[in-house]
Amino acid sequence: MAKLGATASDIESMELAIVRQPGAGDVIPGGAGLRKVRFPYARQGKRGGGRTIYYLVQGEMLLLITAYAKADRGDVTADEMRLFRALVKELIDDQEDETGP
Repeated sequence: MAKLGATASDIESMELAIVRQPGAGDVIPGGAGLRKVRFPYARQGKRGGGRTIYYLVQGEMLLLITAYAKADRGDVTADEMRLFRALVKELIDDQEDETGP
């Protein structure tokens, strides 16, 4: 997480914010339910902070897919989005195999 430029406290605050309001992130168009939420760092504003991509599984489980500093990169690429969708599908399929549909 140090690569993000965020402190452990920043990351914990971001995780708690998502857990408290899992539907608060913007649904990513073409993301099959993936959401993106912006979060501030201790000494930066929300616009200059980080982004987290996550997926809410039927209101009971959150999958944190990736986090990145806005200053380091732009939007998620189409290739990354395909990878994230495949990852979510695999994780959900594995979960269903373990617990049943």
